[in-house]
Amino acid sequence: MKRAFCLIIFCCANLLGCAPQYVIDGYVSPADYEFSKQFDNATPAIVAELKKYHITSRQALDAIVREMDSVQYSRDNSHYETVFEYLMDKSTADSKNMTPAEQRKVRLAQQEAEAQRQAQQYAKEFPYKLVVTCEIQGQNIGIEPCFIGSRHGINTQLEIRNGNEYGMYQPWDLQRLGDSRGEGLVIQLREKFTVKGQNSSNTLLLTFKVFDTATGGLLFIESAPFYRTIAVSK
Repeated sequence: MKRAFCLIIFCCANLLGCAPQYVIDGYVSPADYEFSKQFDNATPAIVAELKKYHITSRQALDAIVREMDSVQYSRDNSHYETVFEYLMDKSTADSKNMTPAEQRKVRLAQQEAEAQRQAQQYAKEFPYKLVVTCEIQGQNIGIEPCFIGSRHGINTQLEIRNGNEYGMYQPWDLQRLGDSRGEGLVIQLREKFTVKGQNSSNTLLLTFKVFDTATGGLLFIESAPFYRTIAVSK
C-alpha cells in the first residue's frame, strides 16, 4: 500500500513536471502564451480581454493608447483596465453621438450615484457600527484575551441583540464574528440593539465604540477594566 501511494505521488509529480509551460502559467493555448509575451504583465485574463477587443499585437495596443492620449481620455492611459474601459466607452459613445471622454464622465457619474444609493440603503439598514477592542497601552491585540479568563479567573461572554438577531458568544466563538485585530471587531448594528461585554483580563482594557454609519461620527465610547461590564443599547 505504501509503495503504491508513493508511486501515485511520483506519477503526479511527473505529470506536473511534464506539463507545457502555457498550462502551468494558466493560458488556454500555446498561441495565447506566445501572444502574452508581446505585452507587459499580461495575465491569462488580460490576454483574453485583449483578444475580445481584437488587439492582436503590441503595436495595436500602442496605437489605442496614443488615441486615448490624443482625446485626453484620462490622466493615465497606460493601464490595461483603462484601455478596456476606453474601448467599452468608445463603443457606447458611437451609438450616442458622443466622444469617449464624454461617455466616461456619464458612466462615472452613474457609478457614483449608484454607490451613493447603495451606501444610503446600507446606512438605513445598519445605521450604527460597533467597534470592540481589547487594548494594552492603547494598542488593540484582538478581543479574545479580554474574554478568556486568566489562570485563576473565569471566562466571560459577549452578548449581542441586533434587531431580531441574538447571540451569546463564548471566547472560543468570537472568531465567528470576524477578525478583531487591527481596528478591532466591527459589528454593523441595526436601529434597535443591545451589546454587553465583561472584561476578564486584569491587564487589558475592553473598549466599545459606536459610530454613526452615515457620517462616521463617534456616538459612544466606554472602557472596562478587570471584571467591569460595558453595556450599550438603543
